[in-house]
Amino acid sequence: MKITEVASQLNVSARAIRFYEEKGLITPDKEPGNQYRLFTEEHIGQLKTIIALREIGVPVEQIKVMLEGLDQGDTAPLQDELEQHRNQLYREFLELKQLIETADRMLERVQKEHKVDQTWLYRMAEGSKRLRDSRNAWKDRWDFDQLAAVYDEEVEQGSPAHLRPFAKEIGGKYAILLDRMVEWIAPRGGEQGLDIGIGTGNLAERFLAQGAMMSGLDQSQSMLNESRRKLPNLPTRLGNWLSIPYFERTFDFVVSSFTLHHLTEEQKPLALEEMTRVLKPRGRICLVDVMFEHEEARERYREIKEAEGDQDVLRSLHERMYADKSQLLGWLRDHGYVTMHQAYAEVLHMVYAIRASD
Repeated sequence: MKITEVASQLNVSARAIRFYEEKGLITPDKEPGNQYRLFTEEHIGQLKTIIALREIGVPVEQIKVMLEGLDQGDTAPLQDELEQHRNQLYREFLELKQLIETADRMLERVQKEHKVDQTWLYRMAEGSKRLRDSRNAWKDRWDFDQLAAVYDEEVEQGSPAHLRPFAKEIGGKYAILLDRMVEWIAPRGGEQGLDIGIGTGNLAERFLAQGAMMSGLDQSQSMLNESRRKLPNLPTRLGNWLSIPYFERTFDFVVSSFTLHHLTEEQKPLALEEMTRVLKPRGRICLVDVMFEHEEARERYREIKEAEGDQDVLRSLHERMYADKSQLLGWLRDHGYVTMHQAYAEVLHMVYAIRASD
């Protein structure tokens, strides 16, 4: 089939097909003598894939990686690249949604007051910018891609590496706490749950055993690969706390174990807003992590560790953002949640919340 016929069949321009050829996405045969391009059914199939991926905005460079994998019978590159692309689209969607909401508030005030307060307008724009900058500041400082292969082995030995400074407090409690989270959430069969920072799937696996329909989210592609290996039927997505790649009111409950400390103090409220956004009415949250009752408790603990000369703990307190539980509970209560909580050690806490209002 010649290029004009293919273009007509696929409803694209011949120029677009030539562009894909120039970029190395497709290599049609050439007719002897006149060198006209000849497209086989295989070429047409490749073009259909290219056109479909371009329709959702996948860059040409990513499509090339996907096609190379498919040529070798490997769908993993297609899945990985699609996940990364969807994650980027959702981040852009959330940013656009925030800008629209800011514009709405500006318009509402101008319509109400029939005048423009320039200082107020500027402050609102600055607030929107701070939120955007905070969301975009997310990064993996702990290289969880490298930890994925050994994470479960470390759990069996007592606690994963990123929690090892608190091994004395956590030792032997990791599996118990995951079981307790399931008890607190008390999932009903068929409920939709989300595990943020799913890691290798240890927590999600427990909820699946109780009949919940779980989804998993992680910012580490390697962690997602490990969870898929263990739980091949559990849907997962690439993403993080600050841009949860699901639409509003999707889940009956959201859970997360030992991940909240990866967020700065400014990012934690954004994460709570994101969880609230994806929860259904009367949705539940359960979090367990290293955290402190309040700032006084944090400072007291720090002083004890300084006196003991425990450099590992002091370094961890400096590098990670362990939550102030009182502030966490305060935010939840201020936003319509009823809460309960329990300490399992001085620095080990569980928080549960249910939306009492919508």
